[in-house]
Amino acid sequence: MKFTALLLLLFPVAASAQYTYDYTSGPLFATSTNTPSLLLPPVGGEITGIITLSQELPQSGTVTVTPLTVDFSLGGGYGFAGIAGPPYASTYTFTTQDGKLTAFSFDQTDPIDSLQADSATNEVTFDVKSPFSPTLHMDGEGTAGSFYGGLLGAPEIDPSGAGSALTLMAGILALLRGRRIRRSASAAIG
Repeated sequence: MKFTALLLLLFPVAASAQYTYDYTSGPLFATSTNTPSLLLPPVGGEITGIITLSQELPQSGTVTVTPLTVDFSLGGGYGFAGIAGPPYASTYTFTTQDGKLTAFSFDQTDPIDSLQADSATNEVTFDVKSPFSPTLHMDGEGTAGSFYGGLLGAPEIDPSGAGSALTLMAGILALLRGRRIRRSASAAIG
């Protein structure tokens, strides 16, 4: 048993938590540009989305973060989904006070669409283009809405530590099996 504890101290299994924050805007007002509105599907009544962060927001303070993943839906088939790196450009700033989110702003863009929100001005704006023709635009605005959320379930095992964990488990099983065989052999002789 002491040997197992020593192995766990020497080869810890790392875990990394993920934090998700849900977003919902207020009502949207969309207008078509450069095209009759019939050529573009309408944008939904609100923007909904989820961002995943690698660390929790601070209890108090202002922090600018880049999410691990983003998934925003504007309705009508428009949205942003995937990793928050290239070709996506994303800037998210959150201000917290005593563990509560008090202000936020974000700018999420990809090569043809953009989405911005700012709680200080209470505005969300977007510019989406038709998947059939980038010259067909729909611009819109609405109220900023809010974020809520936090820790996503149990922490995940870091993939870099998975090999060590499997090796440790195999060693422990071999050790226990070896003890069982020696005890059985001692009982048969005695």
